Amino acid sequence: MDRLLKINGKSYKAAEFDVNFICEMEDNGIALDEIDKNMFKLIRMYVALSMDVDVKTAGKEITEHMKSGGDIKEISDVMSQMMEDSDFFRTEPKNKDQTSSARTKKKKSESEDVIS
Repeated sequence: MDRLLKINGKSYKAAEFDVNFICEMEDNGIALDEIDKNMFKLIRMYVALSMDVDVKTAGKEITEHMKSGGDIKEISDVMSQMMEDSDFFRTEPKNKDQTSSARTKKKKSESEDVIS
Protein backbone atom coordinates (compact mmCIF):
# COMPACT_ATOMS: atom_id res chain seq x y z
CA MET A 1 0.00 0.00 0.00
CA ASP A 2 1.41 3.36 -1.02
CA ARG A 3 0.67 5.94 1.64
CA LEU A 4 2.29 9.33 1.70
CA LEU A 5 4.05 11.00 4.58
CA LYS A 6 3.64 14.75 4.22
CA ILE A 7 6.12 16.96 5.98
CA ASN A 8 7.13 20.56 5.30
CA GLY A 9 5.14 20.79 2.10
CA LYS A 10 6.69 17.69 0.55
CA SER A 11 5.31 14.18 0.20
CA TYR A 12 7.32 11.00 0.69
CA LYS A 13 6.39 7.37 0.24
CA ALA A 14 5.73 6.14 3.77
CA ALA A 15 8.19 3.45 4.86
CA GLU A 16 6.91 -0.11 5.08
CA PHE A 17 7.00 -2.00 8.36
CA ASP A 18 8.90 -5.15 7.43
CA VAL A 19 11.77 -7.21 8.79
CA ASN A 20 14.33 -4.66 7.58
CA PHE A 21 12.44 -1.85 9.33
CA ILE A 22 12.26 -3.86 12.57
CA CYS A 23 16.01 -4.53 12.37
CA GLU A 24 16.61 -0.82 11.75
CA MET A 25 14.53 -0.04 14.85
CA GLU A 26 16.60 -2.46 16.92
CA ASP A 27 19.86 -1.07 15.48
CA ASN A 28 18.67 2.34 16.71
CA GLY A 29 17.91 1.10 20.21
CA ILE A 30 14.15 0.58 19.90
CA ALA A 31 13.09 -2.91 20.92
CA LEU A 32 9.82 -4.15 19.45
CA ASP A 33 8.28 -4.63 22.89
CA GLU A 34 9.31 -1.09 23.96
CA ILE A 35 7.83 0.93 21.08
CA ASP A 36 5.56 2.91 23.42
CA LYS A 37 8.51 3.98 25.57
CA ASN A 38 10.45 5.36 22.58
CA MET A 39 7.73 7.02 20.50
CA PHE A 40 9.72 10.14 19.55
CA LYS A 41 12.76 8.08 18.59
CA LEU A 42 10.53 5.79 16.56
CA ILE A 43 8.80 8.69 14.78
CA ARG A 44 12.15 10.33 14.02
CA MET A 45 13.53 7.06 12.66
CA TYR A 46 10.37 6.46 10.65
CA VAL A 47 10.62 9.91 9.07
CA ALA A 48 14.32 9.31 8.33
CA LEU A 49 13.58 6.05 6.52
CA SER A 50 10.63 7.53 4.63
CA MET A 51 12.67 10.56 3.54
CA ASP A 52 15.86 8.52 3.01
CA VAL A 53 17.89 10.78 5.31
CA ASP A 54 19.76 10.30 8.58
CA VAL A 55 17.93 10.62 11.93
CA LYS A 56 19.44 14.02 12.77
CA THR A 57 18.13 15.49 9.50
CA ALA A 58 14.75 13.86 10.16
CA GLY A 59 14.67 15.44 13.62
CA LYS A 60 15.30 18.86 12.10
CA GLU A 61 12.54 18.28 9.54
CA ILE A 62 10.09 17.27 12.28
CA THR A 63 11.02 20.36 14.30
CA GLU A 64 10.45 22.61 11.27
CA HIS A 65 7.18 20.82 10.56
CA MET A 66 5.96 21.55 14.08
CA LYS A 67 7.24 25.16 14.04
CA SER A 68 5.25 25.85 10.88
CA GLY A 69 2.04 24.60 12.44
CA GLY A 70 2.27 20.92 11.57
CA ASP A 71 1.29 18.32 14.12
CA ILE A 72 3.37 15.29 15.04
CA LYS A 73 0.07 13.38 15.19
CA GLU A 74 -0.13 13.65 11.39
CA ILE A 75 3.14 11.75 11.17
CA SER A 76 2.26 9.21 13.86
CA ASP A 77 -1.12 8.55 12.20
CA VAL A 78 0.56 7.61 8.91
CA MET A 79 3.11 5.50 10.78
CA SER A 80 0.39 3.75 12.82
CA GLN A 81 -1.66 3.01 9.71
CA MET A 82 1.39 1.56 7.97
CA MET A 83 2.04 -0.58 11.04
CA GLU A 84 -1.57 -1.83 11.06
CA ASP A 85 -1.44 -2.58 7.33
CA SER A 86 1.91 -4.37 7.48
CA ASP A 87 2.07 -8.10 6.88
CA PHE A 88 4.75 -8.33 9.58
CA PHE A 89 2.47 -7.12 12.37
CA ARG A 90 -0.50 -9.07 11.05
CA THR A 91 1.38 -12.36 11.24
CA GLU A 92 3.58 -11.64 14.26
CA PRO A 93 0.93 -12.31 16.95
CA LYS A 94 0.01 -15.64 15.34
CA ASN A 95 3.64 -16.65 15.40
CA LYS A 96 3.88 -15.62 19.05
CA ASP A 97 0.85 -17.76 19.93
CA GLN A 98 2.22 -20.75 18.04
CA THR A 99 5.65 -20.38 19.62
CA SER A 100 4.10 -19.92 23.04
CA SER A 101 1.86 -22.95 22.54
CA ALA A 102 4.78 -25.08 21.36
CA ARG A 103 6.85 -24.05 24.40
CA THR A 104 3.96 -24.84 26.74
CA LYS A 105 3.50 -28.29 25.18
CA LYS A 106 7.25 -28.96 25.40
CA LYS A 107 7.40 -27.89 29.06
CA LYS A 108 4.34 -30.00 29.86
CA SER A 109 5.82 -33.09 28.20
CA GLU A 110 9.17 -32.50 29.95
CA SER A 111 7.45 -32.21 33.32
CA GLU A 112 5.43 -35.37 32.60
CA ASP A 113 8.68 -37.19 31.83
CA VAL A 114 10.07 -36.13 35.20
CA ILE A 115 6.92 -37.20 37.08
CA SER A 116 6.69 -40.61 35.36
